[in-house]
Amino acid sequence: MGTRFSAVRRILRLPEARTTKDGRTFIIREMRLSDAESILDLMKSLAEERIYLLREADEIPESVEEERQLLKMYQEKNRRMLVAVMDGKIVGTADCRLGNIRKSRHTASFGIAVRKEYRGIGIGRALLETIISWAVEKGAKKLWLSVFSTNKTAISLYKKLGFEVECVRKGQFIVDGEYVDEVVMVRWVR
Repeated sequence: MGTRFSAVRRILRLPEARTTKDGRTFIIREMRLSDAESILDLMKSLAEERIYLLREADEIPESVEEERQLLKMYQEKNRRMLVAVMDGKIVGTADCRLGNIRKSRHTASFGIAVRKEYRGIGIGRALLETIISWAVEKGAKKLWLSVFSTNKTAISLYKKLGFEVECVRKGQFIVDGEYVDEVVMVRWVR
C-alpha cells in the first residue's frame, strides 16, 4: 500500500496570491468558463512540445466553445480545476477528479500543466499543493497521477511532494515514434 502520509489540512481559500522563486507574484484561483480561450492557448502550446500531454496538437479542441464545453465538467462536485495567473494570463492549470463510484471514492487523480517559460519557479508545485488540499478536504485518501517516464523534472517534483512509484506500464505511449513508459505515482493520506 505504500508509505502513509499526513496531509496539511487547511481551508482552501481562493484566490490565493503566491510568490515565485524569483520573487514574482501569481494568483491561484478556480477556473472559470470565461478562461476557456486562455486554457485552450496553454494546452495548444503544451501539445506543440509533444512530450508532456497525452493529446497531440490535432487532438486539442479547435474552438473556444469546444474547450468551454470540456471545462464544464470541472464544475461538477467531484472535479476541480485551478489556474495560475501571472502578468494577466493563465500560465498553468491543475485538475483533480475524485473517484465517483463507491469502490473508488477514496481516490483522486491529478493533472498539471505549466507554460514552458514559467516552469522551474514554483508555480507547478503551488498548483499541485493547492489542488491536493482540495482533494484531501473532500475526503481523498489515495492520491494518484501518471506521468511519462521521460518527464524527469515532474517525477522529481512528485517525489518531493511525497508521491511514490506504484507501477510502470511499459511502452504505454508512443511519442515521436518511440515507446515511452507510463509511471503511475501514488501518495496515501492518513
